[in-house]
This record gives sequence, structure tokens and C-alpha cells, in this order.
Amino acid sequence: LPFSISYFIADGIWYCIPKRDLLISMHHVVMIMCHYPVGEPVSALLCGAGNWKWAAWVSMTGYLAELSNPLLNVRWWLMQTLQKDHWLFGVNNILIVLSFVGRILLFPYLVVNDIWPRKKEFVEYEQVFAFSMCLFGNVVICLMSAHWLYLLTGKGLKPLLHFEKKGAAAG
Repeated sequence: LPFSISYFIADGIWYCIPKRDLLISMHHVVMIMCHYPVGEPVSALLCGAGNWKWAAWVSMTGYLAELSNPLLNVRWWLMQTLQKDHWLFGVNNILIVLSFVGRILLFPYLVVNDIWPRKKEFVEYEQVFAFSMCLFGNVVICLMSAHWLYLLTGKGLKPLLHFEKKGAAAG
């Protein structure tokens, strides 16, 4: 938890602010708000409507969304260093697409099967805000994942599977 929150803050300072990337900034804020309380036993108990293990489990499944980060970092590195197409570019992009598809399937599943059914418990435990944040976080990350998947695949299969150096297409 301390490492991920440090990452979100550092990325916000060194990437989001200089690039004015509001979408990634929002992602980081949502992730911090949804995961930070689980690090403290009393707040985890409140966030889980009396069940701290449930809150920790939901937080851990939420961190699955971050599994694509190393792949995205490899993609960025390949785009900066490749001079011509390499099979690793296509394989890495396929893995990124699969990770986003996984997110898009995971978060609605969590909402329908694990979060929404506990609404009554959250109301009884007077933790409607925690319930709302949990619901909001899952919906936002799902929608953002769909957006990023569209950006990644929107130009078709060829640019996804084959690297083309910028400026090389004119030749």
C-alpha cells in the first residue's frame, strides 16, 4: 500500500501535472481513495461494513487493474527504442489488450456479485459513503479501462501488432 500510493503521488507530480493528464490524475485519486483506508484495521472494518477481510479482498482485486502497468511501461520503452518492428511489440500489446478486457469483465462482476449485494449491510453499518466509494471506484476504473482499450485498438490490428517508427510511414 505505501509503495502504490507513493507511485500514484509521484506519477501525479512527474507525469500527470506536466502532461496535464486529467484522466490518469483521476485514476490515481480514485485508487488512493479506494485503497488507502484498507491499510488501517479500524478503517478497513468500516470500509467492509464490519468485515475487514472483505474490504481487503476487494482492495486486492482492485489492484489487479494495475497488472497492466509493467506492460504499458514496456510498450512505452519499445516505442522509444525500437528502430523497426519486433515481435515483442505485438506480443506485449496483445497482453495489454487482454489485461484491459480482464478489467472490463472483472469490475462489473465485482459490482454485481460482491459489492451491490452488500448494500443493506453498509446502510445498517452507517457506511453509505464507503459503499458509494467502492461502487464508484469499480465503475470508474471499468469505464476508464474501456476508454484505454478503445484508444489502443481504435486504429485497427496492424498498428497494434506491428511497430512503425513515427515519420517512417511516408516512405
